[in-house]
Amino acid sequence: GNTVVDTKFQSANGWVVSNILPLDGTSCVFVNGGSNITIENSTIQNCNNVFHPDGITITGAATSIIIRQNQIQNNTTGVYDAGSQNTLIEDNIITNNTFGVTISGIGGTTVRGNQINNNDIWGISLTGSNHIIEDNTFQNNSYVTNPDIDIDSDLVLAGFIAESSDNIIRYNNFLG
Repeated sequence: GNTVVDTKFQSANGWVVSNILPLDGTSCVFVNGGSNITIENSTIQNCNNVFHPDGITITGAATSIIIRQNQIQNNTTGVYDAGSQNTLIEDNIITNNTFGVTISGIGGTTVRGNQINNNDIWGISLTGSNHIIEDNTFQNNSYVTNPDIDIDSDLVLAGFIAESSDNIIRYNNFLG
């Protein structure tokens, strides 16, 4: 496999990153802008430093990003999507992070077929609109309560936090 450490894609287009193996305890990917970037079949772990605390960060109006079939573990946030357009997060194992998946903005992110387990604060946090969350399994995620947020208690128990509207949330398994 390829070894990629603290990788940053700045306004890059058309990249496929696959088979990343961790090196020296860090393997972080940062996408800032750009389009048609695929991150697949990789292990993204132990990204807890000040500069890249997230396993995978997507920001800067990035479009058409695919995150598929990765093991994303032991990071501050497994996947942090800050307002991208048309991102697909599919068939990953996202486990043992402080935060599993954080999505914000109105970009139409799809989270499908993932195992999102054993994250310390939440499995997924969803803000913004026009996202699809389907066919995922959320298990043994925690949630630190916020009395200012009114959320369905069954979803909170599974670590699912939704402070948004106009999303499609269907066919998921929420297990304590």
